[in-house]
Amino acid sequence: MSDYFQEFVEINGIKQYFLHYPVDGKPVILFLHGGPGMSEAAFGYTLKEMFKDTCTLVFYDQRGAGRTLQNNPKAHPTLDFLLEDLHDTIKYLQTRYLTKKVIILGHSWGTVLGSIYALQHPENVSLYIGVGQVGDMQLTEKLAFLALKSKAMSENNSKDLKKLQALTNYPPKQWDSKSYKIYNKLSKLKDKYGLSMSVKVPLVRIVRKSPIQFKNRDFIAILKGTKLNEPLMIDVLNEFQLEAYGTEYKMPVCYIFGSDDYITPQQGFLDYFEKVIAPEKKIDLIENAGHYTMFEQPEAFARTVIPYIKEYALV
Repeated sequence: MSDYFQEFVEINGIKQYFLHYPVDGKPVILFLHGGPGMSEAAFGYTLKEMFKDTCTLVFYDQRGAGRTLQNNPKAHPTLDFLLEDLHDTIKYLQTRYLTKKVIILGHSWGTVLGSIYALQHPENVSLYIGVGQVGDMQLTEKLAFLALKSKAMSENNSKDLKKLQALTNYPPKQWDSKSYKIYNKLSKLKDKYGLSMSVKVPLVRIVRKSPIQFKNRDFIAILKGTKLNEPLMIDVLNEFQLEAYGTEYKMPVCYIFGSDDYITPQQGFLDYFEKVIAPEKKIDLIENAGHYTMFEQPEAFARTVIPYIKEYALV
């Protein structure tokens, strides 16, 4: 018998894709994927292998991503829509699994949705875990840019260094489609210099082993999702600062960063973390890991996260 099941559920007016790895009588973890527009459901089985029978794991493709996008190509994502979707999703999980609260585990972009939701709806969240937590987008980009220049200099790559030195006003005070293209080019440079993923993980091989059978249309959805979410990403770059939503959490909060992550570097989050008020708060740095800590250092990730779940989660 399969240890997972898939379904489409009507959430906030559209049918959205869900992947469940249920374990009876265990706390429910809702995984919020990155992007925006980047489904991580195909990687879900690797977290199931890490957590074993510790919890029920639920993945869903957000509006504008993955199989939800395939099913609703005209449903454009906005921050408000995505937060409404998340609220309806949690209400659905409370009913399906007869639980009062869920654990939110956000990754990258998913930490934007997850942390806002935890602040606004503490009655529904027993524990918040942010992996590659987003705090201040402008500060994050500034730190990443400085790291890129330092890497190019240390490796004596004059061609890349010249390109970086020409960007005298990065990050820009006001983002638009033109500056967003620069952002994407710099993202490729981060990959080149190991500032996004420090351990070369065979992501394609991981996806191919997924039981949910990642197909060509799923790959196409990634490309479409990236384009569809561009206006949302520009809005986030211009406006998002987590502190504007508050610093007082009514549940324990835990943050995990990779030591070599310059997509969401830990240094850019420390000021906010100092201001956080919560019943318990923790921050962990996983060595020799970049932005995809759970895939780069799965054993270290599991050793970090599982104690949080056992200590703080509610069934």
